[in-house]
Amino acid sequence: MNEMLWSVAQAVADAETFAKSTREAAGRAADFVSKNRDLLVASRKMLAQSAFHLKRTNRPPAINWEQEASHLTLADGHIKDARERIQRQRHLITRLAKQRQLTDTAELILQTMLCALKAMEGHRDIILARFSAP
Repeated sequence: MNEMLWSVAQAVADAETFAKSTREAAGRAADFVSKNRDLLVASRKMLAQSAFHLKRTNRPPAINWEQEASHLTLADGHIKDARERIQRQRHLITRLAKQRQLTDTAELILQTMLCALKAMEGHRDIILARFSAP
């Protein structure tokens, strides 16, 4: 009988640990999704502003090199941060898989993060293209 009670107690403790891990993962997931959404919105806004300014004139706008350098530095920082978050997400997925927990949500978040990174790199490419423009 004591062995059965011990098994039940262990199962309850495992379930509580699993529930806590799930809540923590859900909180992190929501945070990552929110940050990535914010970065995507900011990138899209900058791209739209650039397109708008280019359409308003037949000649390329005067380039403020100091501002472009600042934008490039900022874009590089965002990309570096995104890559670090992606690496942490990959580690989380590996850890969840080793614990035989569901990884669907974590993998979906990873895909969102990768898309956000791609958008950030595209934005950086636009900035770099301005440096090489005649």
